[in-house]
Amino acid sequence: MYNWNYPDGSYSVRGEFLTTSTVLRGHSGLYSCNATNSVGTSKITIIQIEIQYEPVISMIHGYNITEGKTLNITPIIDSNPSPTYIWWTRQKDDSYLHIGTPLKIYDIQTKDSDNYTCHVMNIIKPSGLPSQNRTSQSVFNVYVQLLSAGKSGQTTTIGVWIGSSVISIIAIGLTAFFVFMYKKRQVPNRRENTNNRVYESSQNVQRNTSETDQHLYNEIQIIESDVENQKKKIDGR
Repeated sequence: MYNWNYPDGSYSVRGEFLTTSTVLRGHSGLYSCNATNSVGTSKITIIQIEIQYEPVISMIHGYNITEGKTLNITPIIDSNPSPTYIWWTRQKDDSYLHIGTPLKIYDIQTKDSDNYTCHVMNIIKPSGLPSQNRTSQSVFNVYVQLLSAGKSGQTTTIGVWIGSSVISIIAIGLTAFFVFMYKKRQVPNRRENTNNRVYESSQNVQRNTSETDQHLYNEIQIIESDVENQKKKIDGR
């Protein structure tokens, strides 16, 4: 009488032959067999049974990604024996071929949106039979989204507003500086004049503008004109 024990020890079969109608990958492992007759029981014999199967691909699904980023896909592959070849193709581009894993696309663009296929092949070598190539495939979609135009426009608007504010602050400061210098020049002149002359300057008497005063006025007008032009250029963007 023969007695066979499965690897996990939970199941045993009596008979000269161990037969399994449906072989599954979970049947791999060490089997033990011993024989018993009227004289006694034989030593236990251990047999290694290895179940080979084609690749099973998982952890690949549809991908939504923003343009400019890096697409990085690493599949989980279960196969025995281990994969011999891994390659990737595209539905709309017959010339596209990426060999190996992971699949990486740097600085991805909207033109890269497509259905991609991951191909995995191994070579099965059953006992007493010729080698067989087994290939599995997994199709998935990659959709590349445009970079949000609203965020870009918002950033530009903020930058223009800050630039306009800075120019206005500089213009106000320079104008105040020239006015201050102008008044500073006028104070000593008035103090040197007689009382009659001081009173006359407060009346509606037309005063001749000196060359220095005229120069200051011209400088202020030029600055104000430049500031106005800069604001128009910024508002026109």
